[in-house]
Amino acid sequence: MREIRFSNRAKVTTVWIGTALLALLLWRTAHLLSPFIWAIMATYIFHPLVTFMARQTGLPRAVWILLIYIAMFSLVAWTIVHVGPVIRDQTITLIKEGPAALEQTERYLQNQPFLRDLGIEFDLSALQSEVNRWSQDLAGLAERVALPVIEIVVDKAIRMFIFLVATFYLLLNAENIMAFFIGLAPRSYQHEIEGLLRRVNNVLGAYLRSQLLLIVIMSVATYIFLSIIKVESALVLGILTGFLELIPLIGPYTAGGIAVSVALFQETTPFGWSHLTLAIVVAVGFFVLRQLEDNLVIPMLIGRAVHLNPVIVMFVLLAGASISGILGLLIAVPVASVIRVVVEYLYTKVLDREPPYVVSISSMDNPLEKLQEAAQAGAKRLVVVNVDENKALHHYDTYQQMARLITTKDLDVTFISSDAVACGLAQTHGMRLAANAI
Repeated sequence: MREIRFSNRAKVTTVWIGTALLALLLWRTAHLLSPFIWAIMATYIFHPLVTFMARQTGLPRAVWILLIYIAMFSLVAWTIVHVGPVIRDQTITLIKEGPAALEQTERYLQNQPFLRDLGIEFDLSALQSEVNRWSQDLAGLAERVALPVIEIVVDKAIRMFIFLVATFYLLLNAENIMAFFIGLAPRSYQHEIEGLLRRVNNVLGAYLRSQLLLIVIMSVATYIFLSIIKVESALVLGILTGFLELIPLIGPYTAGGIAVSVALFQETTPFGWSHLTLAIVVAVGFFVLRQLEDNLVIPMLIGRAVHLNPVIVMFVLLAGASISGILGLLIAVPVASVIRVVVEYLYTKVLDREPPYVVSISSMDNPLEKLQEAAQAGAKRLVVVNVDENKALHHYDTYQQMARLITTKDLDVTFISSDAVACGLAQTHGMRLAANAI
């Protein structure tokens, strides 16, 4: 019996058909993907912690995953019991103060002489009536959704269960899953595919973890600041400020505007200040927090992991929100960053500008074997970094063998080392030295 063997054309056709069917399946089941997307995000956030604790203690990853689950559920339960009522009361206060704030705004504008002289009149009665109606509707919301609420709870419970199971599986098998995808590529390309996947993982992990920390830091800092100057609903405003950090450019200024509005129209003011003074202090405080965030917190947490033009950020945020609502808004920037990494990779391939392959040589490594591994992986542009003293790099024979390999494989090698002897021998044998090699 003869084995069926595909021609190159048949192989390409099979790959395209499989890709098209997979894309069709994802498109038709897009409404079911949200718990899995949340699970992927949670995996990127907690994978380094699980890996670190498992290596340090020797306990199985499953044990640490369960401990994280217990800790998170305990935190949520504590928040619901102790913080939930405060958030509810402050939120209700903010909603009730909306009509009064509009009334004060209208009265203030009508009392401005220069506006009257210009013949400009303000009538916010229609807007005030709408806000009043909206506030009253919120009070009866529970009664109106009493019937569908059971269906909503069941749906959310199922999605939460799927999220927890998927997150557990992904955290447990994160390394194996990556190895599986790398193994799908031909062996000669696996090292390059691994490098690309690791760049994507680094971008996603750095962004998601840094955003989570940024939300916590800005929420706590804003709550402390607003509490000190006795701004009403400080807890709700702090949490709102933290989550608005997810919206670059617009989010922080929106949070500041809301806090200033609350300071202008709250019933009482501290320290004998006027409402205008309190609002100015709030505005200055938010400005200072914003500068600390931009110049201290963000560089330390995010660095250049996500480097996108602000115009592109605005576009992808709008696109993400229109496609998938809040979830789309949250994942728009990291998805765009991944696309940037892939496009940069494809750009180098289209123009034959292959990114350099870094070969790190320590004291125990065989330099020739390290170069051979890189050449076998298909790399052409190499950056050889001698991280510490290697005795083999003081021998003339080592460089002769490396030079033969460079000539045979047509490699472009840049050599970096603080060892003057190694740099001299490398340059003698045709390797290019980095500007700061010595």
